[in-house]
Amino acid sequence: YHSIYTEDDNEVRNALFDRSGMVRSVARYLMREKGVADLAAIYREAIKEATSLRGAILGLGQTGGAGDAERILPFLARSEPGVVKASIRSLSLIGGCYQKELIELLNHEHRGVAKEARRALKHIGYDAFEERIHGIYAGASNVHTALQCAVLLGALPKWTGIRYSVEMCASTEPAIRELGRHQVDRWLRTFNKTFTVPTDVQKNLVKEALQKHGDALSPEVHRELEFCLK
Repeated sequence: YHSIYTEDDNEVRNALFDRSGMVRSVARYLMREKGVADLAAIYREAIKEATSLRGAILGLGQTGGAGDAERILPFLARSEPGVVKASIRSLSLIGGCYQKELIELLNHEHRGVAKEARRALKHIGYDAFEERIHGIYAGASNVHTALQCAVLLGALPKWTGIRYSVEMCASTEPAIRELGRHQVDRWLRTFNKTFTVPTDVQKNLVKEALQKHGDALSPEVHRELEFCLK
């Protein structure tokens, strides 16, 4: 790569916007070798001119800072899934509190966007937004939205996520039902690895979930969960 591009500055500059993260990384290295230190400025200019948007947004996420979020946020509303996914990924890289915007994208019609939003939320944290995520899960009009929400809800802290996993076991959608069963099984298998004590509120919420959705569990699993609540 180095021998191919070192004599052609335009090739190296174009490679800054390549679809491949590895190629962009190598291109940035070669630009620095040539004395170009502020690579984020190149990406900012490309975004301003709306050229090579996907690569520019990803590149800015890899080289910019929190102050660049205002340049990226508007692209969450674009119609092109590739641009939206790039914007989500960049926001997760540069830091900041954009959970509200990302959570709404779980409901995106394009499954790839919803998946990217879920990945970003896992990276930056989302515990404080469980109610909104559950609301989207409950009202989801497509399976991929419900599934991405279910993954997040089941991954919440020990005594928070389990009630959602029990609820998923009663889903009419096979993929979500299977995910819920897997999450409950994993919760039981790893129960003694942590010794977090549930609050009374948490215990009551789990009991309510068992009362409402417990018929979807096997008798053995139901008994094990009840035992854990004692």
